[in-house]
Amino acid sequence: MLSTEDEARRRGTEVRATQTLVSHMSFCWRHPSVLALEVGWRWLFGIPFLTLLWGQAQRILVAIPPESAGLDRINFQNPWTSSVLLADAAGIYHPAVAEALRTIVPIAIVAWAILSGIGRTLVLWRIRSLDSAAGAPTLGFALRRLPGFIVLQELWLLVLLGCFWLWYRGVAWAAETHITSAAEPDLIGYLIWLIFLSLGFFVLWALLSWVLSVAPVLLFHEPSLNSGAALVRSFRLGRAFSSKLMEINLVMAIVKIALIVLAMVFSAAPLPFSDQFGPDVLHVLYMLIAVAFLIANDYFHVVRLRSFAEFWRHFSDRSKLKKVLKLASTNQIDVYSSHLDDFFKNVYGEEYQELWVSDKSSLWDFATGRTLEPYIERIKKVYGVDVSDIEGALLWKILRRIVRRD
Repeated sequence: MLSTEDEARRRGTEVRATQTLVSHMSFCWRHPSVLALEVGWRWLFGIPFLTLLWGQAQRILVAIPPESAGLDRINFQNPWTSSVLLADAAGIYHPAVAEALRTIVPIAIVAWAILSGIGRTLVLWRIRSLDSAAGAPTLGFALRRLPGFIVLQELWLLVLLGCFWLWYRGVAWAAETHITSAAEPDLIGYLIWLIFLSLGFFVLWALLSWVLSVAPVLLFHEPSLNSGAALVRSFRLGRAFSSKLMEINLVMAIVKIALIVLAMVFSAAPLPFSDQFGPDVLHVLYMLIAVAFLIANDYFHVVRLRSFAEFWRHFSDRSKLKKVLKLASTNQIDVYSSHLDDFFKNVYGEEYQELWVSDKSSLWDFATGRTLEPYIERIKKVYGVDVSDIEGALLWKILRRIVRRD
């Protein structure tokens, strides 16, 4: 078996974050209750919030009709003139929109923080309860962490809104300098800045937001921490752990872009048949596409949360790892002790015999390469079972699947 230092080094350098994403996606797919909790709390906030925004938009449009703002004169065949008209209309609507947002935004921030705090607490508790190897806390313990979750979720939202405000100011600057009534609008220059600023802030958020996203995970899994200590600890996780979280966050950002592109493609696909479908059918299709996008987006949020939680288990700290390895129980693996010798002989060879293993032992403890693929294929060939989805590649879970196949 690998020594404690070898195990810590192996976990810190060899396991890439992207290698585990498929297993996390499989876990979330096999346990739809986790996704249901995530979708539930998001839509519990989103539907009333969008309804409120729609009501305010209707009120503003009644007070300032589109005709009075010049929107009825927009001609998309002439983008240069239309861009100036849109800029002038934005200036007319800006005071009314700003006044409405000053009332709505504070209420929305508080409501979102409370609902997201409750939702994330339940999602993390459900994920932990479904993982028998992790040892599930009681729901009462999870709810006692709720105030800290609300604080951290509100902080996350405030930082996100700050990024949106900086993006908005950047886009406003680009519009003011490239679209004016005094000269011909520079649409190419404006669009270049719009793309550059949008992608720039999107990537910046993906690179940095993991710090705020992992803080609730630390708060949930480390009972000694409060919200402030969890936030401070998220900055001090070490290079090995932080790089994995950043990698996961970047992959999830790419997935989100892919989902947006897919939604745009599916939305554009029916347009050539609009005369046959009619506007009502198109509206229904667009609603279905929007709902599918939101559910898929929520699904990958859960996958990311699961990834963060699992990497915390691997990187909690070396002293804790050493203690776990020395004192790990053998209750689960002892059930399948009669199968161990044949398993090691068939999968690893004759040199792996009479080794001490525990409930924490995994395929990684005896692997010689940077991937488990050869061993997973050997197990599939010898025993006829696929164990690639078993989280952590724990031996006792693998043996349980092999025995139950029999």
